[in-house]
Amino acid sequence: MNILYIHGLESTLSDAKRNLLEKYGRVEAPLMDYKEHNQIFDTLYNTYKNADIDLVMGSSMGGFMGYYLARALKVPALLFNPALTYRSVVQEIPSKLEHCNKYLQVILGSQDEVVNPMDTIAFLSQLSKDVPLKIHLHHQLGHRIPEPVFKQEIAAFFANYKEY
Repeated sequence: MNILYIHGLESTLSDAKRNLLEKYGRVEAPLMDYKEHNQIFDTLYNTYKNADIDLVMGSSMGGFMGYYLARALKVPALLFNPALTYRSVVQEIPSKLEHCNKYLQVILGSQDEVVNPMDTIAFLSQLSKDVPLKIHLHHQLGHRIPEPVFKQEIAAFFANYKEY
């Protein structure tokens, strides 16, 4: 299992979270500077399009990028508070992608003051009905994903995605 993890705007994948992911497979977690490089999608796509990536994970800005990259690579995705409707930096993404009906699991914190969960739900409600989608709304969760929630959600993802 090859996992591509895409970090958020001013963060990286912590060692603890990397260790949790490595129980499921090999983890690629490139470092990116979203502020200095506005073509991260192209860079990631060109780097990983032939790398046999099995799934994409991302958080916040990395969730935004992960959403589009997973669609382009036609692989399942696990996204934590993805910045799908609002971003503080400009990133170029494809204006049109081929249809992809791979499993998508989205984790949202109802206390998130960075990424509005209701806007994300509205965005996701416009997906084609044949896209297998699970949204997990955590009522006490803010923008940051604590390790126990991360562990719980990756376990749920791996338990569910094979159904699709």
